[in-house]
Amino acid sequence: MKFLPKSFQIFIALFLSVGISGCNFMRLGNDLEEMREERRLISGQVVVNDAVPAEGPIILVRYQKQGENYLMRTFERLPESLSFLVILSKQPSFLIAIEDRNSDGRYNPGERYGFWGQPSPLTMNMTTGTLEIVIDQTAALNKTFIDDVLNFDIAYLPGQQLNMIGAVTDLNDLNIGVSGAQIGVWQPNKFVKTKPLGIFQLQPYVADKIPVLFVHGMGGYPEQFSLFIDNLDLTKFQPWVYSYPSGLRLSVVSYHLNLVLQHLHQAQHFEEIHIVAHSMGGLISRGALNRCGPSCTYGGSLTTIATPWLGHKSARSGVRMAPQVVPSWFDMQPESKFLSQLVEQNMVNTFDFNLAFAYRNQGLSRENSDGSVTLESQLATSYQKSATHIRGINATHTTILKTQELFEWWENSVTKEAR
Repeated sequence: MKFLPKSFQIFIALFLSVGISGCNFMRLGNDLEEMREERRLISGQVVVNDAVPAEGPIILVRYQKQGENYLMRTFERLPESLSFLVILSKQPSFLIAIEDRNSDGRYNPGERYGFWGQPSPLTMNMTTGTLEIVIDQTAALNKTFIDDVLNFDIAYLPGQQLNMIGAVTDLNDLNIGVSGAQIGVWQPNKFVKTKPLGIFQLQPYVADKIPVLFVHGMGGYPEQFSLFIDNLDLTKFQPWVYSYPSGLRLSVVSYHLNLVLQHLHQAQHFEEIHIVAHSMGGLISRGALNRCGPSCTYGGSLTTIATPWLGHKSARSGVRMAPQVVPSWFDMQPESKFLSQLVEQNMVNTFDFNLAFAYRNQGLSRENSDGSVTLESQLATSYQKSATHIRGINATHTTILKTQELFEWWENSVTKEAR
């Protein structure tokens, strides 16, 4: 009897675990083709005159023209590298980078700035590979332009790149569930257009309550955190959830999560937030906080649960063998560029890092695992060393979210009482 190659066995196991079929690959191929026709991701770099170093953070604003007026779409405090990503749609965009000299989160006369898109806007069809914005202008900006484009005190911004920022809803009203989660994996572009995307608050914002943000993993959805949400002390905390299509590249989702958090922080001025992230959601959340870097003017904690810090072998098999590749699989491969950059960067020092792992194996793998992610990947040495608290839970990769033990450990951890 001939045995199947190990890599093929892993790939078959992946098929079984997420219900893969030929129809999924057909839908994925069509969806990715639509995405290529509707959106384009481009990277860029802000350059500051070395003779006069930047004073304060650099803010990047993307805006669009609407009739005779301009409309701000997104803003971001850039990391120390001053690198950025922009998601372009069919509607042309413009960029302005501002030196926020007094760190007040707004433009003031005399602060330097630089444009991209004056007079020619950014379009999906542009041939430039990497954008460069030079901050070297000081002439006073038009007041109407300032009011339309540089008004950052906004909680909700419509547009292709951001769907909802801080919208208040009930967890059941999101109604994503298993079916919506599968769309997020196999038809991420359809998810962006038809499903809730962004951070949702499960109660009206209260300034003296600490936000707790829940971030799901591959094929997951916000309702999976119901035990946590139901047990939260609502006199101290307020629950938020992040909804996103888990089939997208992790670099894009991390960028988006950081962007949404920055918008919410600008609007609601929270000083502390606790992020609870399951599986791949831990990679995304860590990437978002890494991107925020020194520009983060808030702190708190990141608690990751059964996160594959070293990636997943089945993702590599999927990239090699699948007729169509789910974009997030590229980043989930062991030693991918995303994972390598994640471990090379130190998480912002205003956040504590707590690591929970699961170790009940009821899956097909004979490796030490939670039935999906190996203990080696969950307990990568570099992440253990940087963790404030670590806890193992006798549960599988998915049932860990339903354990009271995990919630109580987390609650103690964020109140500095964990043992």
